Amino acid sequence: MPYLSNDQGTNNFIIAFNVEFNYLSGSNIRLALLTRNTQAYRLAKDTDSYFKNYFGLTESSNKRNTLGPNRLFMPFPVNSIKYGLYNHLPTTQLDDFFKREFSKIILDAMFNEKIDNELILTLAFYLNVGFIKALNLAQQFNGRLPLRAYPEVSCIKAKFLESEIALNEITREIMNGTHVTFPKWLMNWVDLCEDFISKQLEQVNNFFEVQYKVERFINQSLSLTPEEVDLLRYIVEQSLRKYHDEKEI
Repeated sequence: MPYLSNDQGTNNFIIAFNVEFNYLSGSNIRLALLTRNTQAYRLAKDTDSYFKNYFGLTESSNKRNTLGPNRLFMPFPVNSIKYGLYNHLPTTQLDDFFKREFSKIILDAMFNEKIDNELILTLAFYLNVGFIKALNLAQQFNGRLPLRAYPEVSCIKAKFLESEIALNEITREIMNGTHVTFPKWLMNWVDLCEDFISKQLEQVNNFFEVQYKVERFINQSLSLTPEEVDLLRYIVEQSLRKYHDEKEI
């Protein structure tokens, strides 16, 4: 996204930013920009100008959103921008840095991809296993990684079994892989997590707390439903257990 990656002009006003998927009032993207008070008006004006020009050039500008089943609120018009619809809660400087770099990674990972639920869940799986890889590197565990137990729900287990072979292969590739074998966005993710873990453990000294925090960032950014979160946790746990069982044979 040139608007967020340029080194010139408006980008110099942006201290931090955060990108999140959202499904209230239709499929849309939330973008939060942090700037100084003295530069807020200029940033807002340039932001509005950039996106209105961008939307005017996109091929889908003539499409219309319709009210879907079981929806109470009409979706936003296609290719429109709305301001001030939600409050971005203040966070620490370390969290702001993590969210900004994580947003860049999401944009890189999905560049030129057709975005649907399957892609989002697959990306979430990569991110979660990549985080465990980083936790392993940061803590240099010699045995099993810390795993949490989740109850087996028949429908969740069935969905896992449908893709078990592919998920186990992805897990092996990430856990046994190196930066040379990773795509750039995954390499950047593991590096970001390793740095974040080290700095967070200096403050809380509890890797479970750090894991919960990163999971929350992932779930919020990808707008995962509670059902998708349960499914994701289960398939990550099962895939990691399979990986460790194979290593111990």
